[in-house]
Amino acid sequence: KNSEELEAYWVRDRMRRLIVRKPGAFGGIEGVDCHIEGCVDCTVLLCDRTAECFADDLVNCRVLVAPCSSATFVRNCSGCTFWVATKQFRTRDCTNCTFYLHCHTEPIIETSTDIRFAPFAAEYPGVAAHFAEAKFNPERNFWSAIYDFSGRADGANWRFQPLEDCEVLSASFVDCPNDVPQAVAPPLTQELLTAAPPRSEEGSGHSVANVPQPRPPPPPVPRPGRGPRRRCVDDSEDAAREGRLEDSSNSDAALSASVVPFAPGAAAGAAVAACGAAAAALGGGLLSAVG
Repeated sequence: KNSEELEAYWVRDRMRRLIVRKPGAFGGIEGVDCHIEGCVDCTVLLCDRTAECFADDLVNCRVLVAPCSSATFVRNCSGCTFWVATKQFRTRDCTNCTFYLHCHTEPIIETSTDIRFAPFAAEYPGVAAHFAEAKFNPERNFWSAIYDFSGRADGANWRFQPLEDCEVLSASFVDCPNDVPQAVAPPLTQELLTAAPPRSEEGSGHSVANVPQPRPPPPPVPRPGRGPRRRCVDDSEDAAREGRLEDSSNSDAALSASVVPFAPGAAAGAAVAACGAAAAALGGGLLSAVG
């Protein structure tokens, strides 16, 4: 593969590709900035921690961002789905995108339309360790405390993703068959979607702005026995980049079996050790051979 194919921190100008950065891909380096640019119809799984993450000019992509200790910026994207855990979240000039978000401050949107939000709903081997290392509490999530710099009095530019339309992303790695995907966030429920956002202790820089902030209506009540589906993706091949969808009954059973209690401290790091060692032994295996 050429150097661009193996560049860990930049993913750019790809089409119909599966790009994976496994736990440990960034070598435990602090302050990593990751950029995803100009991709079309790709699945990008960033399963290692970053300091900042930038997603620009993406079309019809699915993107997972593991805990980002500073800010995640999403700009000029359309028709995409994002699963993002971050301290701060900013999006601008996006259309028809869905965000499953864990955020420690009030998310900011600007000049964006037809965008949907739900709580973070992704799992992969080691996610609990990454939450602990980033000092993210999965129970304290400001995903719906959204501030819109382009807010208008006649209606919101964003809406809640209905529970039946939600997707839980489950990422696994073929060279780590014994490391099952973990879920650290609370399971997606109608109660979680309709809960009031917590009060933020950190401002988002908009206190002097006088911009209307209408809230969208609550999401519709799901039909009996219906809930979020589960999208299962592994790093095997580009052709399987969209993964497979499981219905809500299978998804519920899988989620209940894989939830990992939040455990701050060094002990949480054991969850990624086996996969990291196996990938390192393969020589560069932390960067997917597909991506």
